[in-house]
Amino acid sequence: FQLMFLFCTISNNMAPKRHEYPCSKNEPSINDVYLLGKRIIGCHSSSSKTGKLTIGSSEDRLFRQSYGLSVAVVLEAWRLLQVHNLLPDGGCFYQLVWALHFMKYYEPELVLSARFGADPKTFRKQMWPFIHALSELEYQVIIFDNRYKGDQQHDCLLSVDGTDFRINWTSKAFYSHKFKGCGLWYEVALNILTGDICWINGPFEPGKYNDLMIFRIGLM
Repeated sequence: FQLMFLFCTISNNMAPKRHEYPCSKNEPSINDVYLLGKRIIGCHSSSSKTGKLTIGSSEDRLFRQSYGLSVAVVLEAWRLLQVHNLLPDGGCFYQLVWALHFMKYYEPELVLSARFGADPKTFRKQMWPFIHALSELEYQVIIFDNRYKGDQQHDCLLSVDGTDFRINWTSKAFYSHKFKGCGLWYEVALNILTGDICWINGPFEPGKYNDLMIFRIGLM
């Protein structure tokens, strides 16, 4: 769940201009990523062309459905891993895409490795380092001092709220009244002016803690 907040922040902080990525194995273009994404999930095609790559197009919806993110955010995450020297040794771009698909659906490794045409041990060895590397980006992207971005000398800089995430569990401590089932509770603070995620705190058991209790633990 922390990675979800991370990707939201990456998306919010992306420059309005489009990055240009040289077309090679580890520096793919946007078109390269769409084609790679389709091949990984078994949408084989002899054509090297894609349809419209605009937001909301069928190509865009298929990629988001398969990997949970837009191509632009995936490329930005790859760039940040390079900038902050967090790429796993010998890591390749397609292994990052493997990791995103795994996190999106959380299927058994044997199922995914067969789908990707990889040995299960190789799949595990190459995919998990990218998940750990992405988690390390949290400290480079979700920064508390970003509450001052766009500051107009107002007293109030952050909007703080809690959010629940459903989990497949049965326990009174984890029971969430928001969706009448078990979940994990996170505290999230946003810069009011820019929308940057500046703080996350959790997870907590929603059956044990309320918003005020968590605020006193972390931000007060």
